[in-house]
Amino acid sequence: MTIGFVSNFMNHHQKPLADRLYAALGDGYRWIATTPVDEERLALGYDDLNASLPYVLRTYAGEEERQRARAFCLSCDCLIVAYDFGGLAEERMRLGRMTVITSERVCKRGAWELLRPREYVSTLLHRTRYRGGPLYFLSIGELAARDYRLTFSFPKKCYRWGYFIDVPKREAPPPVKDTAPPLKIFWAARFIDWKHPEFMLAAARRLKAEGYSFRMELAGTGPLFDEIRKKIDEEGLRDRIVLLGAMPHEEVRKKMLEAPVFCLTSNRREGWGAVVSEALASRCVTLASEAVGAATALLADGKSGVLFRDGDSADFTEKLRGVLADPERYESVADRGYATMTELWNPDVAAERLIRWTEAMLAGGETPYQTGPCSFIR
Repeated sequence: MTIGFVSNFMNHHQKPLADRLYAALGDGYRWIATTPVDEERLALGYDDLNASLPYVLRTYAGEEERQRARAFCLSCDCLIVAYDFGGLAEERMRLGRMTVITSERVCKRGAWELLRPREYVSTLLHRTRYRGGPLYFLSIGELAARDYRLTFSFPKKCYRWGYFIDVPKREAPPPVKDTAPPLKIFWAARFIDWKHPEFMLAAARRLKAEGYSFRMELAGTGPLFDEIRKKIDEEGLRDRIVLLGAMPHEEVRKKMLEAPVFCLTSNRREGWGAVVSEALASRCVTLASEAVGAATALLADGKSGVLFRDGDSADFTEKLRGVLADPERYESVADRGYATMTELWNPDVAAERLIRWTEAMLAGGETPYQTGPCSFIR
């Protein structure tokens, strides 16, 4: 069994799964990087994983390595394509080789995006001459599959997928968190318009007026940071909201382990949202928009998390009020969210499933999974 994965550059969202696949397949697995890690990320302290991992081939590192990468891509049993180079998917279709497209949703702003020339041309491969071939789709969040259905792409060939973070091995779940007033509520994102940091202020204003006791901590920075800070002062919310500024990823994870509640207020432009996975793995009651990729995959409303209507600040406030009114009732929600990560949506399970799923597809069979990674999206 040989599997290749083509994308732009290796990052910390992709590495946990890639490590497991390399451990299982050895030289039968290769991750092909088509672009260098950008200088901005390196300046922020990111490692150049393209250069440090033994299973990564870099198409930009000279003609010899580019040809090695291309040869592996054309010969492997299954090629997963997140970022094509040199028309690999089309060439593999001509060879009749199993090829898998994977992506987040296309319509992050609206269905009209499918009419853009780049998107329209790219879907020709999926919806015309090769639609009956061994061409499949791993949907990063179910909404990606819904978008592609609008172009009649991948008929009955869409399967669930995502990004898979490392979930720390523990003999027991993290301890039950302190839900005594003031309840700790954590938010971590860039301060930009579609992340909607203002939803946190609107909720704080309303819930404070209603007499609820809570403390919100907001981590991150961005163009809206000063505006949000000014509004906090103007609206008398400094006793309820603390701005933490930019924080290293490790510190963000520590905050998640402390806070009983985590909020992701992004709209549909959040293709996946790895912080949802991290919050669940930290045993947080997690609130997120129903249009976020990870939310549709990982959160069952009221069971393993809390969903609110996309872009609806009032509905977000209402859902957060429910948690504040009876936080102990939501401890079981946090437990089930944690179990979702430890039992199903983690890189160990995903790697094992991807290999078995690939074997089944190569044999002309069906996926052996009913839920979770590699299950069929009906």
